[in-house]
Amino acid sequence: MLVQSIPDTIHPGRPVTADRTSTSGRLVTIAMFLVVLTILAMLFSWLGARRVNNYFVNRGDGAYQAQQYEQAVSEYTWAVRFAGDDAHSYLNRGYALQHLARDAQAVPDFTRTIELRPSEAVGYRARGESLATQGMHGEAIVDFTAAIARDTANVSSYVNRARSYAVQSDWPAAIADMGEAITRRPADVAFLLARARYAVQADQLDVARNDLNKVIELAPSTAALLVRADVRERQNDLEGALGDLNSAVDREPQNGEVVGQRGTYYERRGDTDQALLDYQESVRLDPSLAWVHTRMGLVFYQASDFNSAEVYLSRAIELRPDDADGYLRRANVLLDARQPDAALADIQQAVDLDSRRPDVYLARARVYQASGKFAESISDLDLALKLDPRNLDTYLRRSQVYTAMNQPEAALRDLNELLRRDANNLAALEQRAKLAMAEGTYDQALADYNALIALQPDSIILLIARGRAHHALGSDDLAIADFQQVVELAPKSPDGYIELGVLAANRGDGTLAMQSFQQALDLGTNDARVFAARGRVLLDQGKIAEGLADVDWALSLRPDDAATLLVRSALYAKQDWFEDAIGDLDQVLKLDPSNVSALAARSRVNAQRSNFDEAVDDANAAVSLQPNSITVLLTRARVYAQQNLNARALADIHKVLGIAPDNIEARVLRARLYNNAQWNADALKDLDQVLAVRPNDAAAFKTRAELRLEIGDTEGALADIQQARALDPANTDLTLRHAALLEQANRVEEALVIYGEVAPMLAMPSETYLHVAKLRYERGEYQRALANYNAALEQQPESAAAYLGIGLAQRKIGDNGAAITAFRRYLRLAPNAADSAEIEAWITKQAK
Repeated sequence: MLVQSIPDTIHPGRPVTADRTSTSGRLVTIAMFLVVLTILAMLFSWLGARRVNNYFVNRGDGAYQAQQYEQAVSEYTWAVRFAGDDAHSYLNRGYALQHLARDAQAVPDFTRTIELRPSEAVGYRARGESLATQGMHGEAIVDFTAAIARDTANVSSYVNRARSYAVQSDWPAAIADMGEAITRRPADVAFLLARARYAVQADQLDVARNDLNKVIELAPSTAALLVRADVRERQNDLEGALGDLNSAVDREPQNGEVVGQRGTYYERRGDTDQALLDYQESVRLDPSLAWVHTRMGLVFYQASDFNSAEVYLSRAIELRPDDADGYLRRANVLLDARQPDAALADIQQAVDLDSRRPDVYLARARVYQASGKFAESISDLDLALKLDPRNLDTYLRRSQVYTAMNQPEAALRDLNELLRRDANNLAALEQRAKLAMAEGTYDQALADYNALIALQPDSIILLIARGRAHHALGSDDLAIADFQQVVELAPKSPDGYIELGVLAANRGDGTLAMQSFQQALDLGTNDARVFAARGRVLLDQGKIAEGLADVDWALSLRPDDAATLLVRSALYAKQDWFEDAIGDLDQVLKLDPSNVSALAARSRVNAQRSNFDEAVDDANAAVSLQPNSITVLLTRARVYAQQNLNARALADIHKVLGIAPDNIEARVLRARLYNNAQWNADALKDLDQVLAVRPNDAAAFKTRAELRLEIGDTEGALADIQQARALDPANTDLTLRHAALLEQANRVEEALVIYGEVAPMLAMPSETYLHVAKLRYERGEYQRALANYNAALEQQPESAAAYLGIGLAQRKIGDNGAAITAFRRYLRLAPNAADSAEIEAWITKQAK
């Protein structure tokens, strides 16, 4: 072997290095070798992964076809692990997840499919279906639109997009898409039926009817008949609608749902008897139909058959115990049936089911309001507004509660806010107008009624209300014009004539009043409202017998009319017919135990009878129902005052004055309770303050006159009465009071002048003529006294007092024959009079 010697150039002790050229070549060779090995390894790996992928794909497809979707998901998951670009596996795994109702998990698979195959429609269409299933219809529509752009021939994309449009109530778009589907499959009855339903929603009834006719021609079905019946009813083809419903029932006579649908048709047409027959047959066939039980309950509720309504609504609740609406419906029935505690229990059930629903608090507020629990009602209404500040009905309801609480400013705030949001809200305008009328702000009431009538020019109710506002403002000619317009709009209704009659009576035009009432009677024979109205007018005129006869007849025609019973009870009480008054009030309270007016009235009558325990009980009951009612509080204060329970009376009076500082009745009653001059002086100061605010209040001047008279200031009282008369010159009561004060101040001559002026203006002047005649007689003015007695006799031909006065005056004049004639008439009319023996003795003496 040859041994190579070491070159001299290599120095000992230095490192030995390779030749640079040869080293670089070896590195390149090694790198190329490694690349080749890597490629070979990758190729081997790829070929193996594909084989594994295909294995799992085949298993997944087999499971999918066998509807073993969980297994399919598992197999496709292994498939994509070995081939991340396998669009088939992603798509089919998404389909399998759809079948398993796991659409949220399917969406990423379809998204990956779209990434891998962006030009194909299938991924967009599949993802759109999963998005729609999850309620994401806006996003679904975008995907279906993308699918259609890539494949305009695919019917399901149009159908699915149409359904998403329908969910969004975009009916024209839904109709257009379903039309595209029908163009491609014109004989598909499902598509025709779907487009018909969309057309109904869009009020395209002719389109709907044409589609339904085709459906029924191609493949008659109960569903198509029911929809066409609805269309025909809307088009007023009632015979055709009923025919379709009957055909539907004939096709499926044992289908309770279909029979129930026919019942709803009868109910809508007002044939509740036939509707109930169908509803009863419906639940016989299928007792589980909660909606039919509900319909029956509501039918009975509208007929005021509260017991039956409660039975059927209770069955609906048993079938659907988690339906809050069911409890609310039954609560309304229970409330109207005067079962507030049961109604509250139902509303609490609704609250427990869904405490975020504002309507449950609205319902509870109504119950509290009806029970007089106004603070609780306001609390619930506040909560309802917090949950839904856009609900304008809540403002309206709260204004009504504030009105009942005698808080008109708060009520007005709510009404103004409601009208700021909805200037043409009819209910709010009407409520504000009524509030303005009650508060005496007649200009505001008139403005609101004008706005209402501009929106509803033919409403006789609004025209009557505006007429009353005109009358309150002293514009009687405009009031008459409104009432005459009512007559023109409703010539066969007595309402306009009744209003004309009442207005004419208020103006002292008895002839026109009676003519108007007669015209009303001619239109509505035995109309209780006419007799009630005429009776009230006659009573106000002092014609007791005639008025009572009319009121009695009105009640014979309508015995349960609480308003007329209250009028008659007030008349009975005024005549001191206390038992009769109590009888009428008992009847009112039997009809409505919560009638505050009746409770207060019965309290007053019992106090007049000195039945103070009963009077206090009624007053307390009234206060519990309306704790802030001025009328009720004053009623109880008077009862306490009659029992000399001054501290309790003053507590109620002070509460009244806290609510209404200018209330004259409260101030006067307080003045009468105070028992020394200092307190009377303070009461006068109160009235002075009232008149400073309301200087044109005739009633306030009259009240101050009475108070001044009580403390001995007769001249001050006369000055106030004169001021009151100047403000209200047509008020005959003020005129009579003025004359009486002059008489009390021994200014009889002045009093006689005023009595002479006012007597012809009175509806029943006989008592005034008798009083003037007596004054004349006492002054020795026998001829003038005789004239006044005769005037009284003309008004009341059977007046015993007038014949007595004539006899006495004739005797003073010296005409004993005329005196004897008058005395004999007197004795026939009043045989048991205290002076009858004396007069008979005088007649006997003169006959000798």
